[in-house]
Amino acid sequence: MKYKILFIIFAFLFLTSAIIWQMFYYIPQKNIAIKSEGQQKQTIELGDRVFAPILVFHHIKTPSRFLGKLANNFFIDTESFEKIIQVLLKNSYQPVFVSEMATYLKSGEKLPDNLIAITFDDGSEDFYTNAYPILAKYNVKSSVYPIVGAHTDNFLTAEQIVELDKGGLVEFGSHTWSHQYITRLKKEDQYRELKSGKDYLEKLLNKKIETLCYPFGLYDKELEQMALDMGYKIGLKYNYSFWQDQNNLMEMSRLGIMPNVDVIKLLDKMRKE
Repeated sequence: MKYKILFIIFAFLFLTSAIIWQMFYYIPQKNIAIKSEGQQKQTIELGDRVFAPILVFHHIKTPSRFLGKLANNFFIDTESFEKIIQVLLKNSYQPVFVSEMATYLKSGEKLPDNLIAITFDDGSEDFYTNAYPILAKYNVKSSVYPIVGAHTDNFLTAEQIVELDKGGLVEFGSHTWSHQYITRLKKEDQYRELKSGKDYLEKLLNKKIETLCYPFGLYDKELEQMALDMGYKIGLKYNYSFWQDQNNLMEMSRLGIMPNVDVIKLLDKMRKE
């Protein structure tokens, strides 16, 4: 009971912090500039920002009636989630893994129209039970960042992670070991969080893990360099933007999707920022 109470308190603090971060941290980005090389491929000027939306979800289920309004914003029921997937496909959006989007950005070539990445933070069990069946139904790729050190019934098990990975529609990345306020930790503890989360998934899945999803979206340049030195190549923020800097894949922007949001209108609005 003691650990369950501590977990509930931790989850509430996380949800509250992330929502406040998303509501108040917004930096408008300049539009992409494209240059043509004769009749050949279009390329992106180095340093320009590219519209490449990454959506963030946490829970795909109906929230408990005991949660407050802020926490409820991290829950989308299965029916609404399926409608989001349907409307994205209807509007010709092409879901890809975050690593695939990063490859396009790094190449300097113009991204295919309507490229989009769908991500899930924390690795809650409802991804396996509720979200994945819908994604599989429409053959939609997604990227998941589990808290691998969270050994409770509410999170993906090692067996579920392996099964999802083998299915080919889910790409896993690190969300550190225990999802702490990592910029407040001592350097040795930061290192342990980054390394343990990466090592666990690499051993479990027998593949390199090169994407780091910063806990609470928190990072600084020293942490970013530590992650690079460790073998991470992509870092995911949690901010209010869909614009990416192709010169810094360790600071890729994402935006959380809340209940009752018209995703297409949001994408159109953010494209014009």
